[in-house]
Amino acid sequence: MVERINTQSLGRRLSACKRGKSVAMIAIVVLGVTGMSCSRLQEDTRVAFDGIYFNAKVTFDKKQRENFEINVRKASQSIAGAREAGRYESTKYCVREFGTSDVDWVYGPDDETVQILDGDLYLKGTCRV
Repeated sequence: MVERINTQSLGRRLSACKRGKSVAMIAIVVLGVTGMSCSRLQEDTRVAFDGIYFNAKVTFDKKQRENFEINVRKASQSIAGAREAGRYESTKYCVREFGTSDVDWVYGPDDETVQILDGDLYLKGTCRV
């Protein structure tokens, strides 16, 4: 017994399979482009000071959150830029946590002598609340 193969049906199945692969490829490309766009948006939020992107970190006392310290890494690249990067981080922190940008400095960015240890700048202050 010989079974007949419907060539039109077979052609439609192959065509549908090719369309499915094309749709999958388009989806992969769209997701890839979207992912690259998102990573560029994230990168664009960084702020340069004196032409340099500094890595600054805020630490604070959990019981008295208004007291904070800032560590600006590799400050020796530009002391002026590192001072401004530290000031910027303090402003962001105080505004986010307390709604004010007012800071009383213990070791501040405007001090004549700044606290530098192993090439990193250290600032210490209190958000005025």
